[in-house]
Amino acid sequence: MASGLPVVATDVEGVREVLGDVAEEQVVQPADWQGFTPRIVAWAGDRQRAAELGATNRTRVAEAFSPQRSVQAYQDLWASLLDRT
Repeated sequence: MASGLPVVATDVEGVREVLGDVAEEQVVQPADWQGFTPRIVAWAGDRQRAAELGATNRTRVAEAFSPQRSVQAYQDLWASLLDRT
């Protein structure tokens, strides 16, 4: 995602959260190994849509998973755990 490419991933816990609004176009059901190929071929055949998904993926990573945001999320978690004691 950070490289600005579309992805194909299995629809397991957390994947849709990572992919955000464009998850539906980039997931296949677990154990649906035959579902991977059509998705990959679709991106190869539609370069414009692949580029759009890639750009969306790159933006998502930069905004939601930056080092600063990750550090802040851990700090918030630790603070909430300390407040419970």
